[in-house]
Parts: sequence; structure tokens; C-alpha cells
Amino acid sequence: MRLAFFLLFSLASAAFSFAADSARWLESSHLFGLISESGGKVSHDFLMVNDGSSPLLITRVRTSCGCTASSFSRGSIAPGDTARITLTYNPLHRPGPFFTNAYVYIEGQSLYHTLSISGTVIADPQSIDSRYPVSVGALRLERRILPFGEIKMGKTRSQYISAFNPSPDTLLVSFSHLPSHLRAKISPSKVPPHHTATIIVYFHSSQCPQWALNIDTFSVETSPVLRHSDAIAGISHFTTSADVVEDFSALTTSQRREAPVAVLSASRLIISPSGKASFTITNKGLSPLIIRRIFAHDIDISVSCPVEEILPQQSTTVSLSVSPALLKGILNSHITIVTNDYQNPVQKIRIVGDFL
Repeated sequence: MRLAFFLLFSLASAAFSFAADSARWLESSHLFGLISESGGKVSHDFLMVNDGSSPLLITRVRTSCGCTASSFSRGSIAPGDTARITLTYNPLHRPGPFFTNAYVYIEGQSLYHTLSISGTVIADPQSIDSRYPVSVGALRLERRILPFGEIKMGKTRSQYISAFNPSPDTLLVSFSHLPSHLRAKISPSKVPPHHTATIIVYFHSSQCPQWALNIDTFSVETSPVLRHSDAIAGISHFTTSADVVEDFSALTTSQRREAPVAVLSASRLIISPSGKASFTITNKGLSPLIIRRIFAHDIDISVSCPVEEILPQQSTTVSLSVSPALLKGILNSHITIVTNDYQNPVQKIRIVGDFL
């Protein structure tokens, strides 16, 4: 019985191996080389010969991305006959190198056959300008502002900038003037001609010196690998923004019940002709209130707070001073108060004045 089962299994395996080997490809990959983005779609035909003794049937062809379309011979492929699979690549809005696969499924075979196409798309000038409007020497980038959004203290978040090298030379990219909580790198580290690259910028909130809104700048510098090159070097500044907030998710029920409560004496302050104003912060909770940060969104408004911690049921007075430059016309600004009050960690006060 065991011998019969073994013989049956061996025959089935041999039959499957024969069926799988009966599809012979004249080639399984094709290199288009350099193609123009404005030149339209490019196609290549792959030929498969049925070397077996039984007909074959292609059931479907699946491509690895939407940039590649496929068509194939329908119907049965008799022994000795040839089938055609056509792969078509659309280079529009896809500058740089490409590599895509197509997976061919044949009836009765559990394994698919893999075909591949590759090449490099030479970008059109108008496409470069629209997709990569920022120039840093010869390198082109998609943007110069990176908004990280809200980041809980202790977490790290990343942002990406797509880059493209339309020049005929390989470019080196470096970063400078990065604050301690920002890291940046580019992949690949050397950007070949007509290739894309990705700049990754990391914001490490645990190393950030201040809470709430952080606006930082750093520089990106490029230079060609060859000293005598037609590609120009350059440097440009980029801006990041992030809102660093406290993570209260781990507070227990008891800690929430005994938490500090920040109560402001006003939600709107009218600046006097002397440019002075003040308000109080009262801690109506059961634990010390920590003032994380108080800041004005206008550099001509200075804020002074005498303490960093307010005990339960105690208050402190915050003083404001407005520069004479703002004491002309209508003043409409605000300040932000950041504390460890988990219910209202960030509060704002409007600053107004009419000096007409």
C-alpha cells in the first residue's frame, strides 16, 4: 500500500514538473534603457514556447504596479506553438529608474512565471518644474516645508522629501544647522544622474527643548562628485514645524482625580496705552501645576512668569509687555499657556488693543 502511494506521488510530481517545465520563455527580462517621459508608453513582447505534449492555457497576468499594463494570447496554446505576453510601461510623471514585475499564471500550475521590465525615464523640464519646484544646486526637491503635526513627548516622527537629479553628474547631499532634536539623511547617499532619491527627516521629541509649537530650520547642500562638472552646487534652507504635547494616556484614575487644574483669570486681554497687561494662573487641583511654557506668537510681545510650579490652591501673576512698534493701529494677537493640566494642557489668551 505504501509502495503504491509512493509510486502515485512520484508520478504526480513528475507530471507537475513536466507541466511546469513545458513553458519555455525566450527571455524573462527586458531593459528599455533611457526613455523620454514625453515619448509616450513603451512596450515589449515576451514569447513563450510550449515544449510539452499537452496544450497550455494562460489564465491571467498580474503586474506589480499600476504603471504597467499587460495583454496576452488568449485561448489554448498547442504543443510547439508560441504565446505572446506584452508589457506596457507608462513613464508619465515617473522620472528616474524603474523596475516592475509581471506574474504569469498558467492553468494547472501552482507556481507563477515572473517577467520583468526596467529602464530609466528622462524627465521633461516642465514635469520637473511642476513636481520638483525647489532647487538646491542641480538637485530638485518637491518641497521645503515639513509639517510634523502633533507629537507626543517621547515619540519620534519622520517626514519625507522626494528629490530628483536631472543633471548629467552624480550629486552629493549633506545637511547642516540641524537642531539637536532633528536628524536627516538621504537615500541613496549619492544621487546618480536622472535618478530619484528620498530625504528622511526625523523629529525626536524627547530631545526637543520646548513644548507646544516648534519651528526650526536646517540647510541642505549639494555638490557634484566630479570637480569639473556642469552640475552646479547649491545650498538652501528648509523649515519644520511640530506641536509637542504631553502624553497623559498612562494616568491612573487616582492620578486624574488628584491632577492639577489650571484656571486663567481671563481669555482676552486689552493692552493699555503703556503696552502693559497681566493675568493670573490659579491651580484649583490637588497636585502641583507645572508651567511647561508660556509664549507669544508675536516677537514684539514679551511674557514674564515668576514661577515654574504652582502649588494647589495657589496663584501666580503673568506679566505682558508689548513693544512700542505694536502700539500703532490695531493689535490682535494671542499667547499660549502650556501646563500639566491633563484636561486643558494648552490654553490661549487673545491680546487686543486699538491704538488709532
